[in-house]
Amino acid sequence: MPPQKRKFSSKKIDDDKKAGLPTSRKKVVKKRRITTKVISKPTPKLFKKTMRKKTPLRKKKVVKEKKEIENFLDDIYENKKSSRNMNEIEMKKRHPIIKFFFTLILLGGFFAGIAWVGFFTFPGNKTFTEDSVKLTIEGPKYVNLGATTTYRINYGNLQKMDLDNVLLSIKYPNGFEIIEVLPEGKNSTNNEWDLDVLNPKETGYIEITGKMYGALKQEQSLRAFLNYSPKNFESELQTVATLTNKIDKTPFKLSVTGPDSVVVGNDVEYKFTLETTELILGQVIELVPQFPENFYITESEPELNQDKIWMVVDKTTTSTLEKQEFTIVGKYSEGEFDKLTAGVELQLYTNSDQTYSLAKSEINSLLSKNDLGFSLAINGSTKDFSSTPDELLTISLRIKNSSKEEFSDARIKLWLDAPALKRDSLLDWAEVSDDNDGDIQGIQLTDTHRRGQIIWNKRHVPALGEITSDDEVVIDLNIPIKNSNEINLSELQGHVINITSEISFKKDGKEKVISSNPINITINSDLTFENRDEVTTEDGKEVHNVTWILNNSLHPLENIKVSADVYGNIDSITTEDTIDGKLFYDEKNSKITWEIKQMPVEVDIFALPIKIKLSKKDLSQEILVSKVHIEATDTVTKETLSFMGEEVEL
Repeated sequence: MPPQKRKFSSKKIDDDKKAGLPTSRKKVVKKRRITTKVISKPTPKLFKKTMRKKTPLRKKKVVKEKKEIENFLDDIYENKKSSRNMNEIEMKKRHPIIKFFFTLILLGGFFAGIAWVGFFTFPGNKTFTEDSVKLTIEGPKYVNLGATTTYRINYGNLQKMDLDNVLLSIKYPNGFEIIEVLPEGKNSTNNEWDLDVLNPKETGYIEITGKMYGALKQEQSLRAFLNYSPKNFESELQTVATLTNKIDKTPFKLSVTGPDSVVVGNDVEYKFTLETTELILGQVIELVPQFPENFYITESEPELNQDKIWMVVDKTTTSTLEKQEFTIVGKYSEGEFDKLTAGVELQLYTNSDQTYSLAKSEINSLLSKNDLGFSLAINGSTKDFSSTPDELLTISLRIKNSSKEEFSDARIKLWLDAPALKRDSLLDWAEVSDDNDGDIQGIQLTDTHRRGQIIWNKRHVPALGEITSDDEVVIDLNIPIKNSNEINLSELQGHVINITSEISFKKDGKEKVISSNPINITINSDLTFENRDEVTTEDGKEVHNVTWILNNSLHPLENIKVSADVYGNIDSITTEDTIDGKLFYDEKNSKITWEIKQMPVEVDIFALPIKIKLSKKDLSQEILVSKVHIEATDTVTKETLSFMGEEVEL
C-alpha cells in the first residue's frame, strides 16, 4: 500500500503556532517527517516506525500512537467489536525459559494422571514373574536296570494372578517303560495333561511309575514342559524342568574269549559267558552274536535259532542259571580288512516292542591270509544277496597261489543247500551247466531241505594236480532256480539257499583244508508284471484300454504300489469300480498310481483296467505311459521287491 499523505487539522496548526513552529501547509519539514508503514503477512507486525531523531513532537506522537495500540488491545481482550484487521496484530514469542517451565508442568501433570490410574487399575501385588511358576521333578538320579521307579512332577502357581491355557507335557527317557500314571494323561501315550487354569497359589503333581532299561552308565533324561498364558497376557510362556539319571547297576555280566589272530579258512572258536544275579521276568532277553561279514558259522552250542541268536529269557521263564556259556565255531574268508572285531550283545525286548541293549562284549583279532587263496562268488557277489524263482545262478570258484610254494592233489567241494519238497529241490539240477563236468551227488538233509554236492579234482580239472607259485584256477558253472510251473512254490518251507565250498590240498606231504566264504541267497516271492494295451476309438478320439496285471505265487505280499507317468494330451483317465485296490490319478503331475494293501498266495493274479482317452493326438509323441515301477513287501522275507515294467507306446 503506498504511503498516505499526512493531513493536519486547524487545531494542529494552532498548537504549532503556540510552540513557535512554522504554520505554512505548503512547507514540508523533511527532517521531521514521520512515516508509518503497515505490512500485511500471515503473522504481521502491527506497526513499524522509522524515525531519525527524537523531538518533542515525535515524543508526543509516539505516546499518542502507543495509547491507540493499548486501546486496540483492550478491545480484543474485552471481546469488543473492532474494525481493525486481525492480520495486522503482531504475536510476540514468549521467553524460552518460561515456555520450558510451562511445558514441564503440563507433562508432569499428564504422567501423574497415568500413574494415578495405574495405581488403581494394576496394583503392584499382581505383577507377573516367571520365577513364581513352579515346575520340579522328584526322583532318583541312579537306578537299577529293570527296577521299578517312581517320579513326581510338581507344578504350581505361586502368584496372585491366574495362569490360563495351562498344558503340562512330558518327554520320557528312551529306555523308560510306563507301569502306571496318576492322574492319567489326556492321550494314549500318557504324556500330556490339560490343566486349563491354575488359580493363584494353586499347586498339583503327576506321579509316574515305571522301569528303566538301557546300557550301564548310560545317561537318560526325563523332561517336563509347562505351557501357560498369564492373565491379561497375550503371549504364551513355557517353564522347563529336567531330571538326568543313569543306570548304575545291572544284573547281567557278559564276557567273550577267542584267538588274538586267525587265518583265512581255518576254524575259529569263540566262547561267550553270561552271568545273571537277578532275573528280569515278563520280558524277552536274547544273546546276539556279532561278527564281520566275512565270517560264517559252522557250529554253535546251544544251537542258534533261525535268526542266528540265542533266546536267554522269554515271557514264560520263571528261573534261569546264574552262569551260562555259549560257543560258536566258524571260519573267516578273505576280506577287505585284516583287523577283526567279534562280539556278542545282550538285548531286551519289552512289552511295548522296544529293543534295549543291556550288555555288550567284544574281542579284537588279526586276520592273516593263507598261502593258498580260495574264494566263492555268485552272480558277481561274494556276499549274501536276494533273488527270485526262475533266476539263473552263475557260480565262480577261484584259487590263487600267492606264495612261493607248490601245492598238489587239490580237491574242491561245493555244497548247495536249498528248500525242497522231499527229493524235489528248488534248484533245477537237471539244467546245471558245468564245463568241467564235476561229480554231482544229492543228499537229503531234512524233509524240507536238500543238499546238492559237486566235487572236482585233477581228473576234472588237470590244473588241480599241481598249483605252483602265482598259478590261478577258476571253475565256473550255472544252475537255475525253478519257477512256479516246475515246483509248487507255495508249499516250500524255507526261503534261503546256502552255498559254500572248501578246497583240500597237500603241502609238504600234509593235507590242509581251506574253506571259502559262504553265501546265503534269500528267495523272495515271484511277483511279475504284465502291461497290455488295446487301441479303440470313441467319439472320434483315440482310446487306449490299458491293463496292468500282477502275478504272484510264492509268498504273500503287502503294500503293493504300481505307478507310472502319462504323457500327451489326455482327455480323461478312468477305471472300473470293482477293481483290486485303488487307482489314483494325479492330474497336476500326470501320474497314475495303483495301490493294493495285500495280495495272498491264494489269489495269484490281480488286474487293473485303465481307460485313457486322448483329447488330441500328437504325431511326434511316441510314448503314452512311461515304464512302470512296481514295489511290494514280501511278508515272509520282510524284504522289499522293486523292479520296472514295460511302457505303453502311442
